[in-house]
Amino acid sequence: MRFLTYSAACAFAMAQPISAQSVAPSDWPAVLEQAQGQTVYWHAWGGDPRINAFIAQVGDVLSERHGVTLEHVRLADTADAVTRVVSER
Repeated sequence: MRFLTYSAACAFAMAQPISAQSVAPSDWPAVLEQAQGQTVYWHAWGGDPRINAFIAQVGDVLSERHGVTLEHVRLADTADAVTRVVSER
């Protein structure tokens, strides 16, 4: 059941309209240019120090290579993820 709830949360998150100007994914240089200075909110379970460290490392690489800030939104459980996604709609 948790897997289905998590899957639903992911589907809702991906279904959100993109507020930024759309760029064709095939035009990678334009994608990178538009990403500069943007923030990505990564909703993920915050209960494992190894996973948290991995997300922090990914954030460092994104910032260093692409000028993108990664914000780890720590979730307590799957229900928390669904609640957040539904409230943002």
